[in-house]
This record gives sequence, C-alpha cells and structure tokens, in this order.
Amino acid sequence: NCPGFHGLLKFQVPNDTYRCNVCNTSQKINSTMYGCRICNYDLCQMCHADETLQSANKAIANNKTFIDNFSNIPNIPPSSPPNIPNIPNVSNMPRLSNSINYYSNELQVKEDTPPAILIHTNQDTGVPPENSIQYYLALRKNNIPAALHIWEGGPHGLGLAKNYDGSFKNWPETVERWMVERAILTYSQN
Repeated sequence: NCPGFHGLLKFQVPNDTYRCNVCNTSQKINSTMYGCRICNYDLCQMCHADETLQSANKAIANNKTFIDNFSNIPNIPPSSPPNIPNIPNVSNMPRLSNSINYYSNELQVKEDTPPAILIHTNQDTGVPPENSIQYYLALRKNNIPAALHIWEGGPHGLGLAKNYDGSFKNWPETVERWMVERAILTYSQN
C-alpha cells in the first residue's frame, strides 16, 4: 500500500523518469509499476510482489487459529508460479536473487508439500506451461502425488471456462474427480 493507504493501481511507465520508492531502481518505459498518484508513490513489480507476500504472511499469522482448525483442507497450489523475469547476474543483487528463489514454486517443494493438480493450456501466453511442468517435476522428484493436465487450446485467464467452448471447459470436472480419487472431496449418500 502507499504511505496514505489509498491503494496502488497498476500502470505502464510512460517515460524514463520513474523510480521504485522501495528499491530505488529506475524503470524502463512501458514496464509495469504499481502506484498512488495522491502520495506520488510507486513500486516496481518485484517490490510490489514482496509487499503483497508480506501482507499475506501477516494475514495468515493473524488467522493462525482459524487456519489450524482447517489443517485437513488440502493446499491446492496455483497452476504455476509467478512469472519471474530472466535477469542476468542476480548474484550481485541478493534481495532480487532471494525473491526469485522464494517465488519459484519448484524450488519450494519439500517432503511435506501437499499433493497438487496443475491445470494449464498450451496457448497460455501469460504464464507459460513450462512453469507448471517444472513444478510437477519437482513434486515427482520428492515423491509428492501430482497430476498435470495441459490442454491444447485456451488462453490465460479462463477461470471456470463457462463461456469457453473448447475441451478446456471440462477442467473443473477433472479437478473434482482428482479430489474424489484422493479422498479430499466426498459426497454424502442422500
């Protein structure tokens, strides 16, 4: 959030005079930033992601009792990690290097990582299917049950695909069957 708690809006950098208020890096024209014009406060994508994660961690910490009561609910991961830019020489930038490692789901797989089903389309240009493939391979390497489904058609952001006529439209049923097979989801006999 901005210092005045007005919220941040996503925007494309219009000229080369913009700098991130957190890491002080200058931003290229047309790069994405998040800003508040009232406070004249701007964040680059990496710092915005860091701030979002910190906010989420605080919310989780504040709701720990609630979360503990629902520990049997599966942690179904996102279909892929965020798109981390391919930045050369991150070893010279420890904060950025740490963030890239932190946000790369395939590097976070441990023995207690929950089973996962990954849903993707080959046409997704927003998040490449390779991200899901890398995560799936990390799960396999650690003997974590996982399913990976990549449909040929369908762009990024189809949601439940209610208004889409391709075969991807059936992904909710695929996930439902997977959850029933794993006894994550059960139906009462009425």
